[in-house]
Amino acid sequence: FFRKDNGRIRSEVLSHEKEYGPLFVKDSETQEILKNFLKNSDSKKNIDLKKYLKDQGQTEPAVITADGFLINGNRRKMALTDLFEETGDPKYKKIKVCILPGTDKPEQPTPFLITLLEHRFQARGDGKSEYSNMNKALTAQKSLSNDVKLETLLQDDPAFASTDPKIFKKNMELFRKRYLKPLELMEQYLVYNQIPQKYELVKDRWDVFFEAQNYVVGRLDDVAFMLEKGFEEGDKAQIIQAVFNIIKLNSKDSYEIERRRADIVRDVFRRYAKADKQELLK
Repeated sequence: FFRKDNGRIRSEVLSHEKEYGPLFVKDSETQEILKNFLKNSDSKKNIDLKKYLKDQGQTEPAVITADGFLINGNRRKMALTDLFEETGDPKYKKIKVCILPGTDKPEQPTPFLITLLEHRFQARGDGKSEYSNMNKALTAQKSLSNDVKLETLLQDDPAFASTDPKIFKKNMELFRKRYLKPLELMEQYLVYNQIPQKYELVKDRWDVFFEAQNYVVGRLDDVAFMLEKGFEEGDKAQIIQAVFNIIKLNSKDSYEIERRRADIVRDVFRRYAKADKQELLK
């Protein structure tokens, strides 16, 4: 079975369940929905994967739980299924798998271990389809909610792991700044607009949330900066609301807005704050 907790399609699943209700993963209809999410997640790499499977076959086994849920290999199953439907060739009807220990074994994989295992597979770049920044953030958030500590998660990620405690501490803060904090702001925005968890509606706006978090909210969280500029708590809320309004703008509002939204947010204090406070708020 495809797993609905697959980090690559995390935003699509959360948005779908928010609108239509829970997905029951063993239902054939749900499996088809998950397959389509995977097909649409990275069409270029999906095409490349199908070409590779045609040319080389499946060279690496997928990894599944004893009850048949894919931990690693969701896209390969999707590609093989497509190839079988397109060609009718029986060699595409099966997938090679490595089966994890079952539930009657003392070493059975717990949700905690499955989380770490999936993260290890996806954190190491080897031609797999990379998670979008938003899905990477959502997957990390889910991992942390499963009692996985951020330290444990990042010690297994070559992009952030380090044997030097000082560097590793900086890398953890970098991860928070790059993924977790922009996600928190995105979730505030969705609640503010009365569309909580509808991540699909803003999946193309991750960059502007990143800029807003780092160039606006981060500054407003700095007490010294607030005092220096003479801002009060009410001003902070007003500025964030204005930033949310900028994020909400689309091409219907201005033909240039799609490419300029992040620039405008980045410049809130860098350029416009040169005016006095009232001008900035205006």
